[in-house]
Amino acid sequence: MLKLRSLPLTVLLLMAGMLTGRPNTAVLAEEVSHASEIVQYVKEDKVYLLEKIRGQITKPSEKLLVRALLTEDGPQAAALYREQLEKYPDPQLDPISRRRLNAYQQAVATSAGLPVMPIKGSVAPKPVVTAAPLPTQPNVSALPAAAPATAPADSVVPKPSAPAASDGPFTLQFGSFDSITNADQLVAQLASRAPASVRLINGIYKVRMNRTFNSRQEAAAFGRTMPIESIVVPAQP
Repeated sequence: MLKLRSLPLTVLLLMAGMLTGRPNTAVLAEEVSHASEIVQYVKEDKVYLLEKIRGQITKPSEKLLVRALLTEDGPQAAALYREQLEKYPDPQLDPISRRRLNAYQQAVATSAGLPVMPIKGSVAPKPVVTAAPLPTQPNVSALPAAAPATAPADSVVPKPSAPAASDGPFTLQFGSFDSITNADQLVAQLASRAPASVRLINGIYKVRMNRTFNSRQEAAAFGRTMPIESIVVPAQP
């Protein structure tokens, strides 16, 4: 009779022991890190591959960084980079966020016409001043103009039309640097989305897109699809 009464208690104890020994899958999932994969994809300019592992990422720092890398909205991406650095610092991911933030700030400063903020260890570039062309005076003939011949009443003399202004080609500029190293870094980051190259103009290294456009509107429309800011400039010959 004593053994029958103690049987339920034994069963309960066994069940409790099994539950206690079972690993917490939620805790294990949080400990899984994809930082090495993220760093590799960014280094190889294959950011689009992050979509494959996006649903498996659980660490807040990695989730914020992947969201920033995959978004096409420049200001939103910059805000996500800052949030990752401030709230969830990670020694493996922080360099990526800092580089992307630096490139974004350089592009914004350039597009707004502000002086480019120098990166640590570099010298700020001198502003390039372009003199405005002087207005040309119309040629005045010293001799009086001959009286025009009388035209028939039914004839119409067409007025000369103004020559059409040339339009294009244009391209996009993503940043200006006084250091070729910094310019090359931005070119590498743009390789997967918009192949660009570095051009030395007036002593400043400018990162410009290799592709050209027929009009300013077409170039500006493409620039709005990029994750960083850009400005429309005439394509160099």
